[in-house]
Amino acid sequence: MQQLKRTKEGYFQIIDNISSHGKVWFNKDEKHQRLVKPSRTAFIIYQISSCWEKQGKESIPWDNFLIPENIRGGETHIQYSLSKNNYFSFNLNQAAFVLLGLDFWALTTKYFEGFDIEKHRDDESRLEHIFWRSAEYKALRSSNCLHRGLDDIWMTDNKDLVGFAKEEGFFSAKKKHSFTETARTRRQQQLITKKCNEILTKSPKAKKLQVAEEISDWLEDVHQIHLFASSIERNYLKGFRELKAEKIYIKNNGKSRKEKFQKLVDLLDPPPEEN
Repeated sequence: MQQLKRTKEGYFQIIDNISSHGKVWFNKDEKHQRLVKPSRTAFIIYQISSCWEKQGKESIPWDNFLIPENIRGGETHIQYSLSKNNYFSFNLNQAAFVLLGLDFWALTTKYFEGFDIEKHRDDESRLEHIFWRSAEYKALRSSNCLHRGLDDIWMTDNKDLVGFAKEEGFFSAKKKHSFTETARTRRQQQLITKKCNEILTKSPKAKKLQVAEEISDWLEDVHQIHLFASSIERNYLKGFRELKAEKIYIKNNGKSRKEKFQKLVDLLDPPPEEN
């Protein structure tokens, strides 16, 4: 994928020469700060265009109404809905759009009539399948920032969604990491590694997500550190499989190893004979 600045000042295109739909334009300067990287948003639009064409449907300029910058007032309403000063609830479809840098108002258009990711996720002929298989949606679906709303529909609020997206790296950082932030991340990693070791020592067959959930609760209760279990699972439990295998091996072979060690000790330093 190659990013090119258009000759007309004020907007640019992202071009993918491999894709037949590889031109997506943004009505902002290339240096404009987006929550989601333009290349990620463009890639999703490529997929949407390709899926739509395979159905033999009319050609749609998706970037005209899916990208907030290209819509009058689009950026404003996205900023308002995500502002910490306001309360806004998103269903799973809307949250998926936000995480991918798309304007969730597009869900009200005729092109997304009946759109339901959970309901149609396995149908590869539908647009929902594109969203369902995205890393953003899968991470959201397994996160603990969701709650049951009216009619038993999964919902999340703007504060939790923004926090989740930043922790997972789905939203771009607006500033460089400071020394304090780096030190805090290092400290969190140390705490998580130590706790993970403790959990697996007691329960070596525990699953990765179970360990992450226990660590998330422990960090909140003991250290007042708020990290989603999904973020811990993805970003902090490096080498989990190796550590788990080691703990299982030690548990299964611990008794025999102890006995062998004791025999070696007795051989080198025999116990005194009883009279």
